[in-house]
Formats: sequence, C-alpha cells, structure tokens
Amino acid sequence: MRDISYHRAASHLRVAPRTVAKWIEGGRLKASGDRLAWSVSVEDLNTFCREYGFDEVPMDIEETD
Repeated sequence: MRDISYHRAASHLRVAPRTVAKWIEGGRLKASGDRLAWSVSVEDLNTFCREYGFDEVPMDIEETD
C-alpha cells in the first residue's frame, strides 16, 4: 500500500492542507501517523475521491510534483 503526505493529498485535490486535516479529524478520510505528519494511503484517498466527487489519484503519484 502506497502512502502520501496529507499535504500532497491536498495539493492533488486542490484544497488547503487544513481542509484535508479537517476531513481526517472528522473521520471522513483515513490517515495514519500523528497530527503533524499524517499520511494517507492512495487507496483510501481514491475511495474518498469516488465518494465525494474528486478526481482519483494515480497509483504512481509522486510525493512532490
């Protein structure tokens, strides 16, 4: 299972990192790690994307653009 930082997830979704943090804190998006360094699996992020109408993340996404 591939993980990316929640900041990278925010970049892909074109939202602020704080928005992704709120989704994690609210239980809408699964994440691991602690609040300062959350990581999100690409599989979980794609499940979230399908559920909430965002474009899915490519499985070979890099941590930086």
